[in-house]
Amino acid sequence: MSTCDETTAERWWIDVRRLHIDLCAADVHAALYADDSRSFWLDSNSGDERSAISVLGTLDGVHAHVLSYRAGESHTTRIAVDGSSEQVEGDLLHVAETQLTRFATGRPPPAVGGFCLGYIGYLGYGLKASTCGVADWTPSDMPDGLLTFAERAIVFDHVSGEVQLLALRSEGADKTLDAASRLWMRRTTRTLLTLAATSSVSSGRRLRKQEQQERGLSPAESRDGASSQTCALPDDATLQAAFGFRHDRECYMERVQTSQRHIAAGDSYEVCLTNMAEYPVSVDPVSTYQRLRELSRVPYGALLRCGDFSVLSASPECFLTIDENRTVETRPIKGTSPRGATPLQDAQRREDLFSSEKERAENLMIVDLMRNDLSRVCRPETVRVPRLFAVESFPGVHQLISTVRAELRDDCTAFDCIRATFPAGSMTGAPKRRTMQIIDELEGGPRGVYAGALGWLSPNGTVSLSVVIRTIVVEPHRATFGVGGAITQLSQAADEYAETLVKARVLGAALLQSGLSDPAESPRPRRRSS
Repeated sequence: MSTCDETTAERWWIDVRRLHIDLCAADVHAALYADDSRSFWLDSNSGDERSAISVLGTLDGVHAHVLSYRAGESHTTRIAVDGSSEQVEGDLLHVAETQLTRFATGRPPPAVGGFCLGYIGYLGYGLKASTCGVADWTPSDMPDGLLTFAERAIVFDHVSGEVQLLALRSEGADKTLDAASRLWMRRTTRTLLTLAATSSVSSGRRLRKQEQQERGLSPAESRDGASSQTCALPDDATLQAAFGFRHDRECYMERVQTSQRHIAAGDSYEVCLTNMAEYPVSVDPVSTYQRLRELSRVPYGALLRCGDFSVLSASPECFLTIDENRTVETRPIKGTSPRGATPLQDAQRREDLFSSEKERAENLMIVDLMRNDLSRVCRPETVRVPRLFAVESFPGVHQLISTVRAELRDDCTAFDCIRATFPAGSMTGAPKRRTMQIIDELEGGPRGVYAGALGWLSPNGTVSLSVVIRTIVVEPHRATFGVGGAITQLSQAADEYAETLVKARVLGAALLQSGLSDPAESPRPRRRSS
């Protein structure tokens, strides 16, 4: 078993080529990566100021590899491009940090939206065993963390409009890497120029122009279309007929009430209770994701192809960003209201959400939790809340969002910050450790990828991770997703269950429109009844 503590005299830098071509990320993914079972697409497509970059690539290169981890194990599996693997001592965060330290660039890196290559993937909820010492009662049937080392990437800079090619290079010490990176640059440049020149991407150009036009609107306006989007979404009866939920309505409501008994006993202030849904149908991950992004434009979309399963995310929530100046930001979401059928009703629901005592209480508790988590690794005097109780609108729902910001201490790393804050407080409740134990008892099964984090970790210490919500996991013969909400003493059990169905509508619509077989002909998943 490798200890992953190797030293190297190699010095690294990032080669960047900027292309001024008329392409959108969807064009490039369709042409280069649609059939690639190890590709990644971080898809920032909401059209607002947070949609800085989109990143595409695959498991390819001299040093490219995948880190795969199961919670509770003392080692991480490192998988090479050729499929060979080795066990490396340490959990996922330890191994990833050690590897990124090795590849730290000797020159000032040309950050594109903060991104300087590095790891792309997800940290599953089960990784709480490493960060909080709370192991899942029931292990997940997929890795609790999966990170691909992106040695090369295509980056769409939504601010400048450029397409940028990034490739890892050495200071002459690794001639194999340098030759491979130069070849990839030439071939990829030629491919993209050819793609931009062909008439087959005219639809993509129209989409790109539409996205650019929407960036001139406010976030609420660019995501609006409440009436047209909402009418395409399935109703509660359709969702409950097509999907098998781990807990049906009565069982979920019982768990809401049990959560409230824990709160009354002083065990918790807020319990973020969730439910898992299963769709027993084979679906194509690429076409399903295309439909999902049409239904829900968000700043943290993603399509991760992980071999025999795929992660399709339409998350609106920022878990953690760390920029070049070591400024840390988190934007917890707590508080949800369904969109209205008319502009007048929609505006009223926004106002009702903003004014709701219950929703504000939920949000404030998570803000306080995140402030406390950040104070463990940030300078206490820099921890602040520049934005509290802001309502933002997305297809299907309005959300109550706050922003917490701080400056990382000199003696702490980006990985220290992840360890101090993971999993996101908006997916646990407070106090975090005891509430996670309550959640494990009530939910009766693993969350898997859901409720974790997804995004990138760069060697220069920059980070961008979303919270894994509004996310579908596609396996060969089924698809699953999680939904949930925060339970407080003010919660009404029936309303909490109804909120989970509101959050399931966009995911359900994407799956129902992408199924390759009739769900009535497939065996229905068992609903847990106790």
